[in-house]
Amino acid sequence: MTTLLRARKLEREQLIELLDAQHATIEDAAAAVWRLVAGHVLARDWFVAVSADTELWVDGPWGSREQA
Repeated sequence: MTTLLRARKLEREQLIELLDAQHATIEDAAAAVWRLVAGHVLARDWFVAVSADTELWVDGPWGSREQA
């Protein structure tokens, strides 16, 4: 990705709540953060730019239609 992925307000609030919670180990906390952030990224809509000449070119993913 060529643009910085920024947390949305709800995503940031969920991450803060997760970090504020008690975890048995630091490994458990890290795994919980990874699952949460991966879920946030996968839940978003992503856009690609496609061009066709003699070959098919795909550029992206992009976070918005305007970026694509």
